[in-house]
Amino acid sequence: MSQSVKIFLASSAELKDDREKFEQFIGRKNKLLNKKNRFLELVIWEDYIDAMSKTRLQDEYNKAVENADIFVMLFATKVGPYTREEFETAFGTFQETNRPLIFTYFKTAAVELGTISREDIQSLWDFQDRLNELEHFSAKYENSDNLIQQFQGQLEKHDLFSGEVKLPPDKEIIEKYWQQLIKDPEFSSMSVIGKRERQPLEKLYVRLRVSARGHKTQIEERLQSGKLEEKNVGEEFQGEMPPDAALNAFHRYVVLGPPGMGKTTMLRYIAYSVARSGLGLVNPDEFSLKHTADLIPLYLPLTELIAHKGDLLDCLQNYINKRLPGCKTIIPLLDTLLNAGQCLLLLDSLDEVPVSHQRAVKASIKGFLNNSDWENNPVVMSCREASWQKDDDSLEFPAVLQVVELDDTAIGQYLLHWFSAGSAKAVFDLKEKIRHTPQLKALATNPFLLSLIAWLAYSDKLPERRVELYEKCTRALLNEQYKEGDYDRYPTAFGSDHAEIKSRVLKDAAFEMMKAKIQEIGRSKLLNIFWESLKLKDTLDERPGKLIDEIHKGSAILKETITEQSYMFQHNTFREYYAARKVAEEVAPFLNDPELSGKLAGLESEPLAWARDPLWTEVYRLTVGLLDNPTPFLEVLFDIDATLAARCYLDAKPDAVDHDIIRKRWANIEREQRIQLIRNLGDRMQETSGEPREARDILDLITFIFRIPETDSEILYHCDALLLGIGSNAALEISKRMFSNWPAERRFKTHQNAFKKDKFWNAAEISAGEFMMGGEEYDSEKPLHAVQLSAFKLARYPVTLGQYLRFDPGHKKQFEKGNQAFYTDKNQPVVHISWFDAYLFAKWAGYRLPTEAEWEYACRAGTTTPFSSGENLTTDEANYNGNYPFRDFPKGKYLKKTTPVGTYPENPWGLHDMHGNVLEWCGDWYADDYYSSCHQKGAVKNPTGPKDGSDRVLRGGSWLNFAISCRSARRGRLDPAGRRNLVGFRLVFVPQSVGG
Repeated sequence: MSQSVKIFLASSAELKDDREKFEQFIGRKNKLLNKKNRFLELVIWEDYIDAMSKTRLQDEYNKAVENADIFVMLFATKVGPYTREEFETAFGTFQETNRPLIFTYFKTAAVELGTISREDIQSLWDFQDRLNELEHFSAKYENSDNLIQQFQGQLEKHDLFSGEVKLPPDKEIIEKYWQQLIKDPEFSSMSVIGKRERQPLEKLYVRLRVSARGHKTQIEERLQSGKLEEKNVGEEFQGEMPPDAALNAFHRYVVLGPPGMGKTTMLRYIAYSVARSGLGLVNPDEFSLKHTADLIPLYLPLTELIAHKGDLLDCLQNYINKRLPGCKTIIPLLDTLLNAGQCLLLLDSLDEVPVSHQRAVKASIKGFLNNSDWENNPVVMSCREASWQKDDDSLEFPAVLQVVELDDTAIGQYLLHWFSAGSAKAVFDLKEKIRHTPQLKALATNPFLLSLIAWLAYSDKLPERRVELYEKCTRALLNEQYKEGDYDRYPTAFGSDHAEIKSRVLKDAAFEMMKAKIQEIGRSKLLNIFWESLKLKDTLDERPGKLIDEIHKGSAILKETITEQSYMFQHNTFREYYAARKVAEEVAPFLNDPELSGKLAGLESEPLAWARDPLWTEVYRLTVGLLDNPTPFLEVLFDIDATLAARCYLDAKPDAVDHDIIRKRWANIEREQRIQLIRNLGDRMQETSGEPREARDILDLITFIFRIPETDSEILYHCDALLLGIGSNAALEISKRMFSNWPAERRFKTHQNAFKKDKFWNAAEISAGEFMMGGEEYDSEKPLHAVQLSAFKLARYPVTLGQYLRFDPGHKKQFEKGNQAFYTDKNQPVVHISWFDAYLFAKWAGYRLPTEAEWEYACRAGTTTPFSSGENLTTDEANYNGNYPFRDFPKGKYLKKTTPVGTYPENPWGLHDMHGNVLEWCGDWYADDYYSSCHQKGAVKNPTGPKDGSDRVLRGGSWLNFAISCRSARRGRLDPAGRRNLVGFRLVFVPQSVGG
């Protein structure tokens, strides 16, 4: 009886000569082996060039690799993706069967590096790293003779014809199951809005993550403490993880999520990935389970259990027979495989099981979970969040997790795959629009709605206003426009205007659900609403029922819940949008009526009855967006709740609202009341621990304040402090745009060239260093302590009156009366400046205030004396105590005021007026004990002062102070709202984006 050994040779085109010499060697070898009825069958890629394949030609190569006894790879300067795929196929088969034997050879002949692309070299290095990771030993060869010599030695070491190689028992059956599963379109592809054909799962599926946050589960407390018991996990659980990591952690878990979040696709992805892992087609970095050897994924929609009277095994066998008819040979093995713990059960959509069958289906699942013979089989089950309830029939799982919404990265990945190649700019633009539009992002975190947004953006321009986006989304869903052909659409009994009819009844349904504060509504109540909305007289009319069925089966705007004959909106946004359309419909007739405030302003009026209820905020915002004349409605809202009106204003059609009226409405609120309003927002933020919705409300209100635009420094500072405290990308982006709505004559860019030409608008380079900060004169200066500072640029002069008037033209008029001496020369330092004014000017110019440590370090200029000029201060060196140099004024005549900046000599670092003229604001809060706390820490690097306080730090002394108060170490303090004719400021020039 003859015996043969199959050798598969993989190499790139550049090694054609070596491949031909290898083929000749095998031919010579066969002349000797044929005498013993033995044969070496060599398979090379050229043999398959003209082959026909139902899938990829590469799949034929992979099959040949799987059937080979020896797999030989030759490499020189690159590793192609198909060769790497062939290796992974061979290695996966070897792990299971010890066949094929794998030999890897790298050619060492010298090459000209300039002729090799960076990508090719990188592919070679990456593959070598992969071999090292697998502890696979490769060999090197110089030429074809050396290669043949080495391979001949390997053939002599292995007795390849000693016996017939067989797969392990049942291995062929399991492999066939894996192969058919990954070819089945239900597992290998997915339906996507706007795409006619199902899309490959690997291409479009975003690997969803799961989390236990926000759910009452057996692991919740341990999650919050950061620890899980070793018997459940064996390691700490970090909060969120991919589905395979969750299986490694919990072995069995339930995954919850709202409609459209991809729960079913996740389970199919797990099944698909496990099968591909079994075939050696998955990189462990992509998907990796502890329990992988011969693991059989068994996907089962739980509605299938209804007809099997609790027999889960019988149901599984029947479903495989129906779903994968080519794998019937595995059906008799299921019981054995379950007893061996080789099955992964993927139980899908418990919420889709009707209430009347829930108890029986849960009992069947319980029977499986509690069967000690099957306890080693991992299980994942999916269910909608609203349908997972704790009751007598509850199922017990080690973990109850939830699908995490898509983040920016996942959204970007999805869009990159959704759009065709070459659409990188469209993908980037849409991703950025989503990222910077919170209301749009709220929809995009749901995969179903994200695909709808992608389709809208691809087929038409995405609207700028969210109310228009919701209008387009709902219209597309009702008309099923996103479906490619009429044959895909659900048949309607209401003619061509069916979408308008459905919109009308949905308005009434959403409004009633909002009033009742419910997310789900029973069919009978919904029928009544539709019946009244359509103004029907016959209570037996079937049209309301047909409308319900068409809306939830065709458009997916309404979805059935686990409660039988009960419905909810696919997304809360749609419910709020339709309720807003109802409110807009109710108020529109009154908007041109001069008696509006008397007719609508009373809270007893239904359209405004819920204006103080946060649940209705989105409804009123969308209502304003729908109105053609929103100003009167906004005025009424201002009377009820100014913050609500401010947020609603953001949604109005820009050309439909009277902006002057809205500005006046905001300005009519007392300044102190506006300040308190912003502070209250900060208090609310702390109380709610920064909840996303609370943060969103704050961002919207601050956006309104900036858009009006508000110009009061203290109000704007508190707004900015809130934004920086929130710290999200959206908050920081709003902070950057603080001045974008200011009049052109007050924007920094308008005056940028004037500042560049201003000789008093420049900075000195202050080198990094360490110094002893503090003094011995006053307790507030003690103790001396070491401070280390990085290099920075400090303005050579205090900000002048002329410079400040570009920022605030009304400042001089406001404070000049009674203070004329301080406003005679535009080069005098600006005074009557609060800390808030100084902070805002710095932000406006793109710079910042100095820290107290930076200020003192710069003032000392490398000296250790009280003044940078020595032990004492003279009237020739600074403006202090109302004394001026004799060269400028008649002897004995004194004039107490500020002097133009630069009048006095600079210090060794080129800084003017660091002693005297005006006290200067620093960025730090003031605290008496701050120096002591710094001293205890040793050398402090770049200190920024206490976290909070009641006063801000002043430094440098002024025209009115004695010399002792002008020392480098002297500390002053003042309420940040205080304005004095002694106080000004200077800037640290740091690279920031310009604010206007």
